[in-house]
Amino acid sequence: MKSTVGAIGYVDLSDAKASGLQFASVKNKDGRYMAPTVQAATAAAAGAMVNSDLTYSAVWASGPGAYPITAQTWIIAYKNQTDRAKGEALKAWLTYVLGDGQSLAPSVDFGPLPKEIAQKAQKQIATLQTPAND
Repeated sequence: MKSTVGAIGYVDLSDAKASGLQFASVKNKDGRYMAPTVQAATAAAAGAMVNSDLTYSAVWASGPGAYPITAQTWIIAYKNQTDRAKGEALKAWLTYVLGDGQSLAPSVDFGPLPKEIAQKAQKQIATLQTPAND
C-alpha cells in the first residue's frame, strides 16, 4: 500500500504504525468518526454482543467510542487436557493473559478486553480439566 499512490487497504494497528502508514478515522455505528486506537478497540469489544461460548464480533459494534472495523484475537484450548503439567501451565498462562497481562496489551497495540469479557473468560479457565496423574 505504501508504494502505490492512492492505495487503500487494511492492516492491523501495530503493522500500520510500524510501517509508517497513514490511517483514517472511520464513521462508527453511532455516527462518530473514530481513529484506530487501543481505546477504540476496547470500546468496540464492550459494545459487542458476546455469545455464551465467548465468541463475538467487534465489527460495527455499538458505542460512541467504538472503532467500527476492529477484529478480535482468539485463544482456543482443549477443555480436556491430556498432560497434567502442560494443562496446569496453560491454565496459569491464560490466567495471567486474562488478568495482569491485560495491562501489557496496549504496548503491542492491542486493546485490553473489557472487564466483563475478561471475567467471563477467566471463569472458562476453571473448566479446563487435567488428568489426576500422568
